Parts: sequence; C-alpha cells; structure tokens
Amino acid sequence: MFLMELFIFHEGIAMKRVVMGIVAASLVASSALAADLASKPYVKAPAMVDPIWSWTGFYAGANGGYSWGRSNASVLPTSPLGVNIRQNVDGGLGGVQVGYNWQVDPKWVLGVEADIQGTGERGRSIDPLLAVRIGSIGLSGSTNSSTDFPWFATFRGRAGLLADPSLLLYATGGLAVGEVKFGTQATLTAQLFDGNSNTPIGGPVTVVGPAVSESKNSLGLDRRGRCREEV
Repeated sequence: MFLMELFIFHEGIAMKRVVMGIVAASLVASSALAADLASKPYVKAPAMVDPIWSWTGFYAGANGGYSWGRSNASVLPTSPLGVNIRQNVDGGLGGVQVGYNWQVDPKWVLGVEADIQGTGERGRSIDPLLAVRIGSIGLSGSTNSSTDFPWFATFRGRAGLLADPSLLLYATGGLAVGEVKFGTQATLTAQLFDGNSNTPIGGPVTVVGPAVSESKNSLGLDRRGRCREEV
C-alpha cells in the first residue's frame, strides 16, 4: 500500500480514489463470503454404538470328530465256557444338528436341539474260551467278536449363561437313541499229541461254529456341558 501512495502522488488524487475504491470493494466482498460460510448449519457426526446381540432364532449346522469308547459283552455266561468280552470301540463320526434359541433376558438363553450322527466306531477282539489237555488230546477254543455303532441321535433341551453378549456357557441334557451291532463266532481246535509228550501228531482239526449276531436299538440319557461363541 505504501508504494501505491507514492505512485498516486505523482499522477493525481483521482487515481488514488479509484485504487482505494477497489480495495474497499474487495473488503466488502470478503466480508460477504465469510458471512455466507458462517450461516451454514453444523451437523454432528452420529455417535458410534455397539452392535446389539441376540441369540433368539433357528440355527442349523454340520459337525465331525472322533470318538473313543468301550464295550462289554458276555458269551455263554451261564456255562463253564463263558467269557467276558471287552473291546475298544473307536472311530470317526459326523452329522447334522438343528435347534432354536430363546434369549429370555440379557443374561440367560434357553433352547432345544436335535442331531443325528453316522459313525465308523468299531471294535474287534479274539478272546480265549478254553485251553485244556485230556490225555493225548489238546483242546483250545476262542471267540472272534465284533462291535459296531453305526449311528445315534439325540434330542435335548439346554440352558445357558451369557458371559458376554457373544459368549454362551451352557449345559444340555435329554434323550439319546442309537443302534449297536454285536457279532461273535466260536472256534474249537483239537490236536493229537504223542503220549504224554508235547510232540504233535499230524495237523490240528478246527471246527468253526456258526456266527451269532445281534442288532439292538438303545435309548438312554445324554448330558453335556459346552461353551459356544457367536460371531
């Protein structure tokens, strides 16, 4: 502004007035623009809120795993040749489940669930029946047995406590039904020996008995405790 006044001194007052008028107009325009900007309303960003969890509703799914078990059976229990058969019944399993949950308040969830599983759980064993020597004849017998657990299903109710909105700790119980297959076959072997010695004469004679099998559907109680997280 100081240099403009020196120039205007040499050229005349009229020119100084024109320049000052331009500066004044510029100041007015700037003030008007600032007033327009200030008049726009301020809009506050919406507050961030946590998602609302609800466990109420239907659900369905698939599952798979591995099972370890034990079976006990008796063959000819009332005879001198009776034998108690114990087997490990292990194998993979897989199935589907469906259920419904009711979230009755912020901390408690009730529900019902049903599932059905197919399994490869099997057990095999060879168990001795007898081993006896009568004079020159030796007799031995055994059973070849098998246990299969092809399928089972459960029908259960449950109640759970929400440790936090997405983590449910619950206990469940109800009825379980499944099929158990058991089969056994006895083998009797006779061997002739030389007098009272242990030298065998000829080969053994083996008699294989008929295969005996049984398939049974069983009903029982199912009790479990679990932890489930919803994502």
